[in-house]
Amino acid sequence: MRYALDEIKNRIEVSFSGELAKCEICDSNVKGRKGEQRIKHWYHHERKTTDCDDWHEPISEWHLKWQNYFPKKNREVTITRKKISHRADILLDNGLVIEIQNSPITFSEIEKRET
Repeated sequence: MRYALDEIKNRIEVSFSGELAKCEICDSNVKGRKGEQRIKHWYHHERKTTDCDDWHEPISEWHLKWQNYFPKKNREVTITRKKISHRADILLDNGLVIEIQNSPITFSEIEKRET
């Protein structure tokens, strides 16, 4: 996860390993990881599952590059419908969602996400 919430609810990226923040979706504590081997990211360190968004996939440099073409306010935006939340890679001001996909997924998974 690229963004989490600080104590005053600002969306922030990881500044240092061990930094603490809150998940926008489930309000759980998340911890920052920042090093040389992986992209900096937040992770749910107190949860049994790795992430509260079941569509979660590890972020890559390629993914970040595409997200960075858009303003911060449009990147990794939480969308909630019928009490189910997901992080959209890009949510444009006109409501259009762009998912950046670099690994194969089934046609049925694409339909599920579009719905």
